[in-house]
Amino acid sequence: MSRLMSTLGWDLRIQFRQGFYYAALFVIGLWVLVLTQLPAEFTALFLPYIIFFDLSVFGFYFMAGMLFLEKGEGVLEALVVTPLRKREYLVSKALTLSLLALLVSAAVVLMVYGPGINWLLFVPGVMLNSWLLVLFGFILASRYDAVNEFLIPSIIYVIPSQLPAFWYFGIWDHWLLYLIPTMPSMLLIAGAFTPIAPWQVVYSLLY
Repeated sequence: MSRLMSTLGWDLRIQFRQGFYYAALFVIGLWVLVLTQLPAEFTALFLPYIIFFDLSVFGFYFMAGMLFLEKGEGVLEALVVTPLRKREYLVSKALTLSLLALLVSAAVVLMVYGPGINWLLFVPGVMLNSWLLVLFGFILASRYDAVNEFLIPSIIYVIPSQLPAFWYFGIWDHWLLYLIPTMPSMLLIAGAFTPIAPWQVVYSLLY
């Protein structure tokens, strides 16, 4: 536990030093500016999907950025000879980046929509979506040596994770969508704004 806590503190310092929190402030400001210019009905419609698509998945690219940074500085080679376990390394990255995603998402919601949502669904929806995509970002980025090699393939691989948008916008509601690992997050985030069926909540949390 002490190793994990130390790693969490180290990752937070690195993320701050590398400007992740400044980037987060920029994202908050950008979305608040855009969404406050829209009619209220459009904001209410698009805000849950924006949370799902952008605000809770930017950890995917932040994870890749951290990995390439650590590769370039030889950090990964140094970690091999330390007592730090692989799972502790991954848990620290996933937890710190998911918390950052939650803070950004919550800030945008509070500034644009207000506090009147179901936070018991919103928090796990954002955290689980970010956690999943952070780990996926690590798996994908580990196959490449540079950011420019990673960007195009990342877009191709991320597209399937966005298929739950068909359900959200009422384009296609099929049981196959419920097999996609990001569908539970879409349901929970949407359910934070508009009630969803109890079985959908149970499915999302169990999945």
